[in-house]
Amino acid sequence: RAEIALFASEEKLKKVALSSTVIIEIFVQRTNGSAYFEYLSPAFEEIYELKVAQVMQNPQLCFEQIHPDDVANVWEAVGISLETLSILQHEWRVITPSGKIKWLCTNLRPEWRKNGDTAWYGTVSDISDETPPPLPVEARVLWYWKPDWAYCSGLDEQILEAMLAVANAGVQIWVISNKGAPVRGLPEHPHIQA
Repeated sequence: RAEIALFASEEKLKKVALSSTVIIEIFVQRTNGSAYFEYLSPAFEEIYELKVAQVMQNPQLCFEQIHPDDVANVWEAVGISLETLSILQHEWRVITPSGKIKWLCTNLRPEWRKNGDTAWYGTVSDISDETPPPLPVEARVLWYWKPDWAYCSGLDEQILEAMLAVANAGVQIWVISNKGAPVRGLPEHPHIQA
């Protein structure tokens, strides 16, 4: 009777995995630092354009798809999750065999195993349609905020008007201040961040 219930439960889980558009996975990092996938749902093949069986044999095929600009951040996020046993939530890009750049988002819960390995259980989603492409470097500005400018007659208003004009042109602005002084009085705009 227990075997029948277990079989029915496994069949339900298989149906969920087959119908899911997100990757359901179990990712394991051994104590020696090497990593592999213990389970990958069928959605993996559509998102990564690789066969599950190939990647189960050679996980490096998956890791090689990480966008060169995102490799360090991905492994840093994995390292933090490993060290703190915190949920791994991260966004990064992959370049598929067909040349497509896809944005992925992971939500994996780590679990330490008795043999010292760490396993992450959860999902990876393709969020390419949800994530706007990053602005080119030329469209980003780091604005140095010097609070004492605000005491120069009229200059503060001119600075804010210029900042707003730049932001309205679609340029992302990050505002930093000198000596750790708080940044106040910035115009409310989605392209302006302190």
